[in-house]
Amino acid sequence: MVTWHLMPGNHDHLRENGLWDRLSRTNLPKNVHLHTTPGAVKIMDDDGTPVFLLPAPLPHIASVDDLTGYMDKEATPEGAIRIGMAHGSIQGFGSDGEASNYVEPTRADTAGLAYLAMGDWHRQVQINDRVWYSGTPEPDLFKRPPGSSGTLCNGGTALVVDIAGARATPTVLPVEAGRYRWHQVMKTLTEDSQIDLLEAELRALEPDLSRVVLDLQVTGTLSLAGRKRFEERIIHGIGAAVCATRWQDGGLVLEPTEADMDDIDRSGFVRVAADRLKVMADDRSDQERARLASLALRRLYLEHLRQAGVS
Repeated sequence: MVTWHLMPGNHDHLRENGLWDRLSRTNLPKNVHLHTTPGAVKIMDDDGTPVFLLPAPLPHIASVDDLTGYMDKEATPEGAIRIGMAHGSIQGFGSDGEASNYVEPTRADTAGLAYLAMGDWHRQVQINDRVWYSGTPEPDLFKRPPGSSGTLCNGGTALVVDIAGARATPTVLPVEAGRYRWHQVMKTLTEDSQIDLLEAELRALEPDLSRVVLDLQVTGTLSLAGRKRFEERIIHGIGAAVCATRWQDGGLVLEPTEADMDDIDRSGFVRVAADRLKVMADDRSDQERARLASLALRRLYLEHLRQAGVS
């Protein structure tokens, strides 16, 4: 049976008659423990070695003080394994945190901690051998790991931490916990033929596409026929296969071919209108007018194909 140790964070900080008061009044399972006050708490014995948890619960959404500071002087028996638990942003490691609850990056060393488990940042981050952010059990941001050349975003994992002794370096193993896999794909298309390659790449993201949450950012140029194919194969085809999508195709510019224009009409007032729309769409001095003209030209193309019975 897994034992759970719960502590207030910035989204569920301590407040009178709040979540933690209500939880404390309920008949919690024996394997669920609340930590609403700072201080060392013995949580187990590991082959005769006592193990203490040192929580730093948040009394407010934000605190100007480093709430882990007490750990430096908090007494535990000689040789005990000390595990810290805190919620905030490690100083000097960016600004991913959502509140100004800063924690000294050297806290594990100054407080004699075997391990410091951190929360607040939603992505999994190793600060040093003894300090990790586990991240959220499900991804919630399209943010890839630093230095990653792949498409998989951070999050959706937990950490299995093995502590062999009070000052032994812990062994930390990330394990997958999330149901959904978030991918961020950025592509530049310059030829209509690249649409098939993009579709194949997207379908190969995961064996089970129903688990995929996709952020697709596409730039480049396509013909009107290419744009139609892009919507059919990517937006509708891939969109139906994955769990959820975020399309960012505002940088995908139309470059109608002569064949595209002939598909609309070879002569007459409709062709004149299409030619004028093409001129406006190509004129990038007025971005909004170019966007609207491009949209109108695309709709005109699709409507004429529909009337001609071309699917």
